[in-house]
Amino acid sequence: MKKPVNGGAYPDVGRIFFKTMLTNKELETRRPIWTELSDFYLDTELSDDDLKRKADVFRSSGLTLDEIKEINYGEVGPHLIDNLRSTAGIWNGFDEEWLHSTIERHITRQRGRPRNIFQRVRNYFNKRAIDYYTGRYFISIEGHLIDGKTSTQQ
Repeated sequence: MKKPVNGGAYPDVGRIFFKTMLTNKELETRRPIWTELSDFYLDTELSDDDLKRKADVFRSSGLTLDEIKEINYGEVGPHLIDNLRSTAGIWNGFDEEWLHSTIERHITRQRGRPRNIFQRVRNYFNKRAIDYYTGRYFISIEGHLIDGKTSTQQ
């Protein structure tokens, strides 16, 4: 019989306060998403064709747009947002190997660590900044996802 977390006193503590380790399949699904999301943090403007390509990658991942936004907030954005705040940011693309290993290390480090009030406050402000810089792209991508569904159904 599996022992409940905290002796059963707080049954949701694991779900609420701890991040879980991702499976290999989840990592394989996320890696192309991380790469596509990383373009949002380059010191360049993305074209409509870029956003259509991203919508195709997002659609083929099987994840919802809300899940992809959460990946942006919790996994990609915190590592790359400073590039947009820099006066001489990277504009030609992030190294995929560096990006993937950085995010995977972050996820591994966070496994089993409780999220305290300071982390929650930091996450709140990071989320606002990430929305400020990347929100317009998600609006366009959502439109492309809707257009793609209607054009494939006709």
